[in-house]
Amino acid sequence: TAIGPQESRIRTADGDSKAVMVAGQPVVMMGRPCMLFSFIDLEARRRAEQSLRQSEERFAKAFRMAPVPMAVCVQSNWCVIEANGAFATAVGRPRSEIVGRSITSCGLHLDRRALRDITLALEAGQRSRNRDGQLRAPDNEVIDGLLSAESVTLQDEACALFVIQDITERKRMETEIVNAMEAVMKDASWFSRTVM
Repeated sequence: TAIGPQESRIRTADGDSKAVMVAGQPVVMMGRPCMLFSFIDLEARRRAEQSLRQSEERFAKAFRMAPVPMAVCVQSNWCVIEANGAFATAVGRPRSEIVGRSITSCGLHLDRRALRDITLALEAGQRSRNRDGQLRAPDNEVIDGLLSAESVTLQDEACALFVIQDITERKRMETEIVNAMEAVMKDASWFSRTVM
């Protein structure tokens, strides 16, 4: 009877062992029943799988520990499949209230045009960089941010990695500078006299 494909290990000439896929098929050679075995070397695949696992573990660790808010969404419906601690803190919600919901319903405020532009960029294989966005907590605390998005593939599904850089303090300082300049320019007569 035939032996279906199955994983096994064989010993090599140097005494080591190697992962292989083996299959057997009965054949008749010169009138004698024999078995034809075929082997496929699985070591390269095993090494690639191990390298991929290590890469995914490093990404997951960096994602979780990043001090900036980050979330991963499915591109087809913008459903959040992962969010880091900084994102949960910024929107004032536990991770359990973020994962499984759309990115815009759990604290990231973007208008439809911005979301459409991000979608078009990602579908074209491009990145979306430094777009204005806000993170809002249920207590109405607002974080102004620069949103960047990049395509990632997770388990054969097109996803987007969102990263939000907090620029709240910078915006506040810019507003204060503009207000101060406007206050000074309201009475610019002193400036005119000095120039004269």
